[in-house]
Amino acid sequence: MNQLRSSAINVSHSPSGISDRAQACAGDNFPPLTDQAVLLARSCGTIEFCTGPARQLLKSTEQLEGRNLADLLPGMPLQVKTPGYNCAYLAFNHPPGSWHGLTVSGTRGETIRLAASFLIIPVGQSSCILIGLRPAECASPAEEHFQRFLTLLEGSGEAVMVTDTQGIVEYVNPTYERISGWQRHELVGRRPPHAAFAATTGGSDTGNPIGDSLRTGRVRNGRIRYLDERVRPFSDRAGRVTHYVRTVRDVSRRIAHELALQRRANFDNLTGIANRHLLIQRLNQEISRAGRTNGAFALICADMDRLKAINDTFGHAVGDAAIRGVAAQLVRCVREMDTVGRFGGDEFLLIIPGLHLHDDVDALLGKLVASVRDIRVDTPSPPTLAVSAGAAVFPCDGQSAELLLQAADAAMYKAKRLGGNRYWPCIAPAPIAVPAQADGLTVRSLYAVPVPPPTVAATAHRHAGR
Repeated sequence: MNQLRSSAINVSHSPSGISDRAQACAGDNFPPLTDQAVLLARSCGTIEFCTGPARQLLKSTEQLEGRNLADLLPGMPLQVKTPGYNCAYLAFNHPPGSWHGLTVSGTRGETIRLAASFLIIPVGQSSCILIGLRPAECASPAEEHFQRFLTLLEGSGEAVMVTDTQGIVEYVNPTYERISGWQRHELVGRRPPHAAFAATTGGSDTGNPIGDSLRTGRVRNGRIRYLDERVRPFSDRAGRVTHYVRTVRDVSRRIAHELALQRRANFDNLTGIANRHLLIQRLNQEISRAGRTNGAFALICADMDRLKAINDTFGHAVGDAAIRGVAAQLVRCVREMDTVGRFGGDEFLLIIPGLHLHDDVDALLGKLVASVRDIRVDTPSPPTLAVSAGAAVFPCDGQSAELLLQAADAAMYKAKRLGGNRYWPCIAPAPIAVPAQADGLTVRSLYAVPVPPPTVAATAHRHAGR
């Protein structure tokens, strides 16, 4: 085989002409080709000539002429429609002058281990593929070791891809085919970015970085999967890295379960907005942020009016629908950066970063109260919905979560005691604090005088531009 490499053979396209010319180039000291296990195929993969010893190695009792190499070599990406690619793949991955261990599919479907050497022979404007075969035990110990390793991977429950040192895919196991949706012949001979599990976040598909990563990848049907990926080198007995082994586990179910648990721990099941746990966490974060930057923010407490009466009259299903409607309306009234959550039962909290001017806080309170009035629950006799609201401003109403919650809750209950469906306004701090009484209600000592809450219609328009 080695003696044929230096000759460019330009003869007729007949197999006999090619073999005669190849034998002439080989010389008298080279054994006759008919005495060797040799296959001759066109560049499209169609077998044109097969010697008797080759049939014996392939355990074939039938004629192989006319069959395609892809039937015998299922691990190679050889296709009838890509003759140029077939020759380029063999020349690059199986250069002439060396023997390569292969798994060959016998004519009866059995698996046969052989060693093969490939030579591309120019013939006119086309090319032919000359393949020499010999028993696998003649292959090098390193190749045998590698092939035994691949045999073990066939039954692995993890998806495995093996690439050479240039990043070209040489092998994928059946699990990889099943998870990715791609077949082996579509992957072998290509780089991973053009194969399966194209990276969407994290990790890298270029080169062969050694390490572990948790990333998302897109499979053939377009779905995104969470992948636990490990890349390790495969070395020969001399310590030289010959291949890289990429092991991939689909952990999408585990990640989905973890995300569901995380969402259940931080979000309200009924409304989908933040729950009490996440609200306290966000409030403490905002206190820390505002404290570092000398900033301010508003904490708003909104409580539904007469929810118990709605539950008793219309049933808890209608009451739940009313809660969901109020939650959705409150979310629509604020910015995406703001936090809206259900603190418990019929009580909601809103954290509004940057809002500290009392007129602006009053305008937002009026907008929230007025917007809830427009909610309609889909029932034959829809109940009228309303909320009472109050606010506290950091840092003047408190510099801890506990104090801010107490101040916002107290302001909300003042509005509720006045009949509900209104808000208790923020009052600008006075130079001195003067305790006072108004209709039996204690006004915060932070403010100079009590101010009755204005009507919703008189104040809601001030926040209409938010």
